[in-house]
Amino acid sequence: ERAIENQCAEKPRTVEFYRGYLRKLLKSPLALVPIDEIDEAAIELYRQDLSRTKTRRGRPIAPATVNREMATLRRLLRQAYKWKLIE
Repeated sequence: ERAIENQCAEKPRTVEFYRGYLRKLLKSPLALVPIDEIDEAAIELYRQDLSRTKTRRGRPIAPATVNREMATLRRLLRQAYKWKLIE
């Protein structure tokens, strides 16, 4: 979270975007998977699970919301790669 705050300090809406989706990811089953074990299969299962999830009003989560969560996950994994936490 701090990396995003530092990189996007002049863009508070971007920081809030990533902060919100990071919180969702940290509450998801994917958060229980060690970062070096997150692979395409784990991501696809998570994406499919999101697509089947209903909102509080009983409607399916919008594809755009799923895409935003995937964008957040992609950024997190790229940062982990940059920090040499994963290969």
